[in-house]
Amino acid sequence: MSEYTRKSDGVTKKRMIRFGTKGASDIVVVALGYYIAIEVKDHKGVQDEAQVEIQRALEHAGGRYILVRSREEVEKYFKAFFNNT
Repeated sequence: MSEYTRKSDGVTKKRMIRFGTKGASDIVVVALGYYIAIEVKDHKGVQDEAQVEIQRALEHAGGRYILVRSREEVEKYFKAFFNNT
């Protein structure tokens, strides 16, 4: 969140500033020549359409995309990844 003050009336507000591409993953890892996108969601979270499209495009190009809901899921994925490569 970014805070700013309007010049016209001096009111201070907060707004979200977006960086990057809409739908881009939260975390990117490049390991052993693989591009791995990690999308983090809570237990109720679902991908929006832009995220699904990014996943399709990335996987089509040979990248990997994982959706995780906990740090333990990330650890499990990378343990398996490094043991199989």
